[in-house]
Amino acid sequence: MRFRLYIFELLNETQYLTNNSLWNLKGDKLSKFSNGAVTGMMVQTFMYPVEIIKTRIMTLPSTSGNVGVVIAAKRIWNERGNPRFKGVPIFNFYKGFTPAIIGVMPFAALELGFSKLGTDWYKENYKTKCPGFYPLLGIGTTSSFVAMGATYPFRLITCQMQAYTGPEKERLGPRCHALR
Repeated sequence: MRFRLYIFELLNETQYLTNNSLWNLKGDKLSKFSNGAVTGMMVQTFMYPVEIIKTRIMTLPSTSGNVGVVIAAKRIWNERGNPRFKGVPIFNFYKGFTPAIIGVMPFAALELGFSKLGTDWYKENYKTKCPGFYPLLGIGTTSSFVAMGATYPFRLITCQMQAYTGPEKERLGPRCHALR
């Protein structure tokens, strides 16, 4: 969480994404949402293999016994991967990454953007430099609730794709997963 907030604040302070030679996003509100989306993509890329391992450990049948992180990682590494990637085992840790990144971009944009906008609104309306604990708790809870509600279907698809261990040909597409 700290890493995500650090990247978000760094992007807001430097304004690299919103004010550079390629494009210039006008408006303070739009820049907060775009910085939130990029922050979410960066953090998701680094944390996704850990999520895969966690999901596999949670969804293993009880007959498998007690499986630790190292054993689960070895199993994922040794799986036969997608033929598009020519059997490179590292890509096994990124199964379901596309819907995850599609879901994380709006989630992070909404959560971080609304949180920053709410905090700025509170500071401006109540003439304070630092909102107290309860206003920050309310702003954070509201922004997380809105973000979760908007991106819940993508989280379902991602979890099902992470837990799937069968052959690629028999795997249901994301659209079928969402309809079940």
